[in-house]
This record gives sequence, structure tokens and C-alpha cells, in this order.
Amino acid sequence: FGGLMVWDDRGDSKKELLKRLQNTLPKLRNTVKDKKYVYMTFLDSDDMYSSDAIAIIQKQPFRYKGAVGFQKGYIYNLEKKKLAEWNPSTNPPFYTIFFPREIFLNPQKHLSYIRAYKSHENIPEVFHFKPLTGRKYCVLLHGSNTTTSWGHRFRGKIIKSKSILKKFGIE
Repeated sequence: FGGLMVWDDRGDSKKELLKRLQNTLPKLRNTVKDKKYVYMTFLDSDDMYSSDAIAIIQKQPFRYKGAVGFQKGYIYNLEKKKLAEWNPSTNPPFYTIFFPREIFLNPQKHLSYIRAYKSHENIPEVFHFKPLTGRKYCVLLHGSNTTTSWGHRFRGKIIKSKSILKKFGIE
């Protein structure tokens, strides 16, 4: 792993991202050698997709400079053991970008392909974006969160559902 394969929102430069792509992409060559396309799906380390989310993403037809993403999800407070709706007003960081394999594996072409994208929030403006329906992601809230809180404006109604928690491997 050579680092994030996307712009770091803390002021990344083109040179820094290109170096990370040069370090990481060659290691993925054998993984995708028999594939025509690569679907690069993003997930922060402390968040989750539901057990059926990846199958939904993989059923989406390839589109050059295409992207898909789930717009609504859940938030789970680990300390309070509470689940609530998560209804962001911006594009959330649960998305997938479609690449032709040759572009995905070539660091310079990869960088050019994603150049105008700087954050999950502008994915719909930069790519041919299709929003996916259903609450298929869960934001985890814990003591180390820096931008998310239980009182955040995106939080919706509290939900009591063990079946939803099970879809995320909780409980």
C-alpha cells in the first residue's frame, strides 16, 4: 500500500498523489489483469457498507468517467449503542468510480482521469454520476471522530432495528 489513491483533502499536490499512485498501482496489476474495467469503491476505515451493497454496485453498467454512490445511510453511535438515519445534504463519501483497466493501472492516466475531482462532495459534478437508492452505508461514531457528532445536522430519526444492525455486521 503506497497511500491514498485519491486527493487528500488536507492540501495534496499533484506530485504527492502521482507518487502514491506510482507506489500502489503496480501492486494491483495482477489483481485486475483479467478485467476490462475496475470499479474503485471508497470506504473510510471506520465506516461500513451493508452486506448487499457491493453486489448492487457491481451490477451497475460501466460508463466512461462514470460513478455511482449511495446518498442516504445510517449513523451508529458506538458509545450509546444507538442507530439513526444519516441524511447528508452533500454527496457522502460512499461512492464508486468506474475506470477502464488501462487507465486505472497507469499512474499518469489515472491522475488525468480523476484530475478535476477533489472531494467526495464534487463527484456528481466531475463524473457521470448515478445516485443509488437505499440506505447501504453506516457512519460509525466513536470517541476519535473529528468532524462527525451525534448532534450533527445530517442525523435523522433514531431507529430501533436489530435487522438493520445485522446487515452491517453489528450485534
